[in-house]
Amino acid sequence: MSGIEVITVEELLKNHELDMVANNREFIAVYHLDEMEDYYSIAESSDCLQVFWGANSEFRKRFSLLDLSNVIELACGHGRHVTQYINMADKITLVDILEENILYCQKRFGDNTKIDYYVNSGHDLKRLTSSSFSALFTYDAMVHFEMLDIFEYLKETYRILKIGGKALFHHSNNAEDYKITFSTGTSGRNYMSAQLFAYLSNRAGLKVVEQKIINWGKSKDLDCITLVEK
Repeated sequence: MSGIEVITVEELLKNHELDMVANNREFIAVYHLDEMEDYYSIAESSDCLQVFWGANSEFRKRFSLLDLSNVIELACGHGRHVTQYINMADKITLVDILEENILYCQKRFGDNTKIDYYVNSGHDLKRLTSSSFSALFTYDAMVHFEMLDIFEYLKETYRILKIGGKALFHHSNNAEDYKITFSTGTSGRNYMSAQLFAYLSNRAGLKVVEQKIINWGKSKDLDCITLVEK
């Protein structure tokens, strides 16, 4: 129709002074709240947990290298992983962008004094004290994150870890198209690669100890596990 101006989403965001990264971050959070009601119960199944905690799991091999005296679990969801390592940890801080997830975890683990809870912004850990934590890890979440948010988290990881502290990241290895997002990428995998993650880790001051590219479901080499050290 004549007289109607058609603009792109990018232009719309720019016109309203919105940050595309922040917009995508909010979309990911809201999607997990509104559209994944069954996800959390499925994720608790033994088959799903075996991927991370089975005897031959690539995740477990590297998780065993973490010092759990004061560990952060980033993007903890409903706390399905906590039950797997709680008896090995002295102090745990559960972090999630969704208050609903933190409230769920408080109800689930509320009487356990070794656990602290933190609703964060989705891109920083500013409430946590510098050089105070022995380890950080995140599973099945950062694969969806915006690359620029990941860089912020890597810088924050360097800040909060003690010297010699390690962090274990499960992230996307999906670099097929720089325009992909959570909503368009295979299995919700955002734009990232093993090499890009190593580069960002280095620029954040972290040493890359090891990287392992893995399949996810039927998708070959879709994900990567990266272990870093301060």
